[in-house]
Amino acid sequence: METTATKTAGNTSPGPARVGFGKRLAAYLIDMAVAGIGGWVLDRLASPSITNLFAQDMVEDDMAEAVGHVYTNVFGGTLGATVDGILLVMLLVILLEAFTGLTLGKMLLGLQDGSENGTRASRNALITRALIKYVFFGVLLLAGVTGMDSLNEIGFMLGSVVYLGFLFILGEKKQGFHDFIAKTAVYHKRDLA
Repeated sequence: METTATKTAGNTSPGPARVGFGKRLAAYLIDMAVAGIGGWVLDRLASPSITNLFAQDMVEDDMAEAVGHVYTNVFGGTLGATVDGILLVMLLVILLEAFTGLTLGKMLLGLQDGSENGTRASRNALITRALIKYVFFGVLLLAGVTGMDSLNEIGFMLGSVVYLGFLFILGEKKQGFHDFIAKTAVYHKRDLA
């Protein structure tokens, strides 16, 4: 196990080396690629089914066409369905990270969320971390469902704060804003006690 001295509240304690910005960014980009590709696949599999589901009991072709227009206008057609798929996959990513400290990107790179002291993080710490990290996602989702522009603006502001908080990972403690608040950090999975 590789160890470093980790400064916590003014004192130094040994613990496993924390993962820096580069690997964490790589894991995040893998997760976003999975969300995008997964959303596109879900769109391709589900879009015709959704339209047919609404139109299957319609007798007249004009009604089926009208239902197709409603689907396009309400759900945004192909782009909307792809976005819906991405949102569904992102929800799964968030839940996975909140309950296990892992995402597909972290699994592929051998990383895992842990506590500040290098031990496995508690479920409460992981959920807190995920809530802080993804709060903007929930607000933007709510804005999309309700159509409230003010929620959209709040979501983008929260997202900006979260993304700026990622820059803290470049610091000595290698903790993002969400890690600092939840008292977590990211480690190589093999190093977690």
